[in-house]
Amino acid sequence: MRKLGIIFGGFFIVSALILIILFWLLTPPNITVSPQQDHIISGVTIWHPGTSPRYNQTLIVADGKIKELRDTRPDDPGPICPDCFIMPGLIDAHVHTPPALAIGNQKLNSLLYLYYGITSVRDMGQLDDSIPDLIENIDNGHIPGPRMYRCGPALDGDPPGFQGAVSVLTASEGVQK
Repeated sequence: MRKLGIIFGGFFIVSALILIILFWLLTPPNITVSPQQDHIISGVTIWHPGTSPRYNQTLIVADGKIKELRDTRPDDPGPICPDCFIMPGLIDAHVHTPPALAIGNQKLNSLLYLYYGITSVRDMGQLDDSIPDLIENIDNGHIPGPRMYRCGPALDGDPPGFQGAVSVLTASEGVQK
């Protein structure tokens, strides 16, 4: 009997260690948002869908906004990214942000959106109400992420199919909620 207790205790300890290690490995890095800086990016191609490419351009960013876009001049700083393109940020209009319970995934997804060029997202809802806090943390520069817009609560029939959904039975109720 004692041997069985030792085996189960050892199994429990090893399992707990594996879970702790997995949690540690799955936690995204803590990346701080850099203060806004002015930038001059020269020698790039501007690509805007539906228009012809504009080659050898200089983009000037001041106070977090595009101040000027013009032909590159001889006195501009050298290109920091030769043969690179600048294009408008992408918008993902249908995302379901992971709930806060999935520890670290909201931060990770926010960072991955930016990594892949998505600068705005519209969240369609999820199982908890953590999106307002996430939006506030992004807007205040506490974590990096895209502009995030929230649709509000998910609307569902009666009874709602999942926790957090608002029951709506008529079109007029849907407009009110």
